[in-house]
Amino acid sequence: MIRPGGCSKWATIVAIILTASLVPTSAQERGDVNGDGVLDLKDALEVCQFLAGTIPDLDFPENADVNCSGVIDESDQVAMLRAAIGDPLNALPEPNAGPDHGALIALSAQLDGSATTDPDSPPENLSFFWELIPPVGSNATVDDPNAPITSFVPDLPGDYTAILTVSDEECPSTDSVTILAVDPAEGPDADGDGLSDEAELILGTNPNNVDSDGDTISDGDEVLIYGTDPLNPDTDGDGFIDGEEVEFGSDPLDPNSTPLSGEGEAVGSTVAVLNEADPVVGSTGEAAGPTVSVLNEADPADGTGAAVASVVSVENIASPVFLSTFHFLVWPYGLP
Repeated sequence: MIRPGGCSKWATIVAIILTASLVPTSAQERGDVNGDGVLDLKDALEVCQFLAGTIPDLDFPENADVNCSGVIDESDQVAMLRAAIGDPLNALPEPNAGPDHGALIALSAQLDGSATTDPDSPPENLSFFWELIPPVGSNATVDDPNAPITSFVPDLPGDYTAILTVSDEECPSTDSVTILAVDPAEGPDADGDGLSDEAELILGTNPNNVDSDGDTISDGDEVLIYGTDPLNPDTDGDGFIDGEEVEFGSDPLDPNSTPLSGEGEAVGSTVAVLNEADPVVGSTGEAAGPTVSVLNEADPADGTGAAVASVVSVENIASPVFLSTFHFLVWPYGLP
């Protein structure tokens, strides 16, 4: 769209400056309406003449809307004039949608535009928008299209193209990334872990090793069942490998859920305590009771993930004088 008019006062100014000197700025397309490879005073004059109606068209009109308003008007000509004499145009954002990569269908695929920069705008002034072009028949959509880092779930095998548009409140720029989604159950599976060799190539796991990170869970189960990282033996970083957490019923994706946090099965061991009579309190001195078994369960109130010791009370029923209580500190991993 073109909105002509209002340029005659600038035509004289530009013409006077042009008679003095022509100082080209850096080579670029934006603002270079005459196609000589630079934005200079000649470009500003050509826009001025076009808006005044003294020339029918610009050589490269697509380069004239330097303020990204959608029309060619006097504000573009003024910005070009200022740029030609040393006040540069607003720099365009430099979006970075990341490298092309692979993904597995039915599992979340990340879109990361965090490497985007803008030479003259702070990150907080940039706006982001992701557009997803999926394979024919796919219903996949971007989870949060306005976030720098977001994701989508591919539902069909094939190429998904994500177009990232970044704007600095004046001009937008775009970049794109292609994600190839594959079915992890389709194709050769050299190690028999439930992930195809192609899927393991995408994930970075070893197609010849059932358990790439050595956490006692197969790569296939980590990816397809538990959602844990097949390349990190302790996905949530709580000090317990994923296999231990699965075995004892805690959550391998939650650092606050551990085998010692009270979730899942009891992890204490059964400890045998012999109730011996105490001569000091008037008992016979012989064993007066049976062996007592105490199950030391993890303390739900303790969330530190450290070893939890429990105080266990055992009543000495042998004493004829009074009943005494003995307290034992029982280590949760049994007797040494």
